[in-house]
Amino acid sequence: MTRDDLRILSTALGFMAVILKDVPNNKQTPRAVSIARLIESFCMVAAPDTTDRTPTGHDDGYTLEAIDTLIEKYKDELPDTGFAPLPYERRILLKFYDRLLHRKAQIAQTDFYVLGSDAELATQVWQLMDQEYQWGF
Repeated sequence: MTRDDLRILSTALGFMAVILKDVPNNKQTPRAVSIARLIESFCMVAAPDTTDRTPTGHDDGYTLEAIDTLIEKYKDELPDTGFAPLPYERRILLKFYDRLLHRKAQIAQTDFYVLGSDAELATQVWQLMDQEYQWGF
């Protein structure tokens, strides 16, 4: 079974679950998609060797803007469905984690970005580079 076959089957099962559950019309599509992604994720965990492990549309060459766009897509799903299934692959989850951690640090340092002098910025850059050197990176 290919990755696309699994996605089609999972989507069909998701829509069946919605039809059988009497979900209101305005919530049917988001709910079906959420169920489909849950089914797909379960299948990938339960039987990972039966499908192609390369997720459709994901590539190691993602730019920061592409990762940000994907993150915003998942965040947009939360209010509609109350759930946003994340990508199943570790390398993509790590990209999400790294980007979200970076964004969190930027938000926490907003005052420094706005009010910090060039000298303070240079000192911080030097300290971070020194730490990497100390840690052997």
